[in-house]
Amino acid sequence: MFTRAFEELSKKDVKIAGGKGASLGELTQAGFEVPPGFVVLDSKSKNIDKEILQEFDRLEVEKVAVRSSATAEDSITNSCAGQLESYLNVTKKDLLKSIQKCRDSLYSPRALTYCAERGLTNKDILVAVVVQKMVDSEKAGVCFTVHPVTQDKKQMIIEAVDGLGESLARGIVTPDSYVINKKTFGLIDININGRQKLNETQIKKLAKICIDIEKHYKKPQDIEWALEKGKFYIVQSRPITTSWGRGLDYLLKDYWNDLDQIIEDNYSEKHNAKLINFLFPKVLSKLKKSIIEMRRLCEKDGGGLGGWEKQAKNIQSFSKRAKTLNEKVIFIDMVRQFLRATYLGDKKQEKMIRKKGGHQSDTSMIRGVVASQVDKNVKGVVKIVLSEKDFSKVRRGDILVARDTNPSFLPVMIKAKAFITDEGGILCHAAIVAREMKKPCVVATKVASRVLKDGEEVEIERDLVRRP
Repeated sequence: MFTRAFEELSKKDVKIAGGKGASLGELTQAGFEVPPGFVVLDSKSKNIDKEILQEFDRLEVEKVAVRSSATAEDSITNSCAGQLESYLNVTKKDLLKSIQKCRDSLYSPRALTYCAERGLTNKDILVAVVVQKMVDSEKAGVCFTVHPVTQDKKQMIIEAVDGLGESLARGIVTPDSYVINKKTFGLIDININGRQKLNETQIKKLAKICIDIEKHYKKPQDIEWALEKGKFYIVQSRPITTSWGRGLDYLLKDYWNDLDQIIEDNYSEKHNAKLINFLFPKVLSKLKKSIIEMRRLCEKDGGGLGGWEKQAKNIQSFSKRAKTLNEKVIFIDMVRQFLRATYLGDKKQEKMIRKKGGHQSDTSMIRGVVASQVDKNVKGVVKIVLSEKDFSKVRRGDILVARDTNPSFLPVMIKAKAFITDEGGILCHAAIVAREMKKPCVVATKVASRVLKDGEEVEIERDLVRRP
């Protein structure tokens, strides 16, 4: 057999069906609403074409989606973020050609660049191909079951667009964004681009489906969904690509206001002894927990702790010598700064700010949405990239500014130190690649590529792009 129906696959079959194919099989067997389909296994046999066409006929559909399912794709460390080709609305006439194009895309410059950066070669990767019933979606989008910017495990985010989800993944439109409490399914934050795409009943229904998928896999998921005739379909689920040691700011989220107050008072030589003595053991406890959390994330992602653990232990050692109120405040401030240095975004800045029509009257400061961490302000020279013909002007350390990005941008994204886009949400191509590369990214500015000029220096400060 050169093909496998989804019903015949599970997550254990990743070596033959690739990450995407194995996951769709697992979801199908688990009872989730997955559009029917099959996976074409990696084979050079001449008899494979006949079997593929027979499987297409079994689906009893006119059109399918044809997508790569490589063994290195959709893992916790490599999303591949569209490096291999996908084709939508494929008919039987073009099916075999589209499948071959998917396979050939492994040897494209962008895919080879991506693999080389991660120490992979095309010999390490098998390319199976998913053939799946095409969902004629009225709405589509992505759900992250952990907030991808703040890493808050109590929150999830859904992004939605009209029509097919391809425009969202590419970042060519700015989606609706819904931040949801995972326990109560209540809306924490909502940002609408035009007319609202999903109502609250639909948001809650989709959120519950996605939480069930997270529970099934026992780890945070990046889920692609589509809504057709009032029914939600799951077209992909994969582990969220992560970066250890990020998002630890949440450990002190219940105390930030009090911490800010005592530190401010300390500069004025005022000491609230009761509050300081109350917070001191709380902060120490959170510091110890951060060390455990970093180790756990490190083991999960296979990365190294670097100097973070040593820094945390040095601060912990200082706590043993902190006897006076002033010393205790210094300790508290050290912990506060340490945790914020391992954070993806300021809670106070987390709310997405978008202005209707994208008009920003003050072009000295362009506001967008933080899609990847900005541990500290980043300065650099702007290079406007509107198409591949602009790639040659990007030098290492420049700040890439574009309307949106797609997989062909990867070579210049590797060179750039940060990305700014006009469109997109925090789950778009630019955002996902930025988080994998651990580079700052601000999306949904609406005007950056038109207002900023080649060669000018700008400074990125969380969700703000400042001009001189």
